[in-house]
Amino acid sequence: RSAPPTAPGRATLVPVSLDTARAVLGPNPTREQLAYHWGTLGRAFEKVSVSWLGPLFAGLLQDNGLLGGFEATVVGTLAGFYFVWGPAVSSLARGTLSVGGATDAALFFGRVADVDEVLDDTGSASIELTVDDGTPRRRYVLYAPWRDDYAKVAVGMDARLLLLTKRKGRRAQTLLVSECYVPDAGVYVGEYPDLNRAEFGKVLARAERARAAQAARSP
Repeated sequence: RSAPPTAPGRATLVPVSLDTARAVLGPNPTREQLAYHWGTLGRAFEKVSVSWLGPLFAGLLQDNGLLGGFEATVVGTLAGFYFVWGPAVSSLARGTLSVGGATDAALFFGRVADVDEVLDDTGSASIELTVDDGTPRRRYVLYAPWRDDYAKVAVGMDARLLLLTKRKGRRAQTLLVSECYVPDAGVYVGEYPDLNRAEFGKVLARAERARAAQAARSP
């Protein structure tokens, strides 16, 4: 079934400043981002491997005369603390640096147009979430590994996103589509937890008040 249209008279795109977008995306890893980096065996193994093998490799290069003592110490120390700075750099690259390349930021207020559980060739389940504003003009499709709480997401529920774009109009280039917040289900859907959720909630509340005021002024 199709999703009902968004509330009449209310904007589906609410511009926000790049400073606001930077605060929402944040330079520091959030709890959810740290859980993402350490939450699977593969990602945890990567952090442990680099932190353990990195200093050994630096020592080997020093023993073979390829690195001086100071350089080997720096490389070994950086590698040893990769489990600390690795998530921070990833968060910075996927969030704050995207803001640096953007010219505009906006909150998208739409609805869940379609939601489905799909299986890949290995049998792993993912959610395929489609959100739009009731028209074909703005439609976003998000994928994420399946979680049990995604079963609460249903067609017609409100959907909230942060968008970063470069330029405006037909030549606009979308730089970032954040994870999607579905308030009625109380879940965020996305492959990577981009958002500082506490800050995002505050920004959404201000934007909701602005949308309501705009709708009240509309004839």
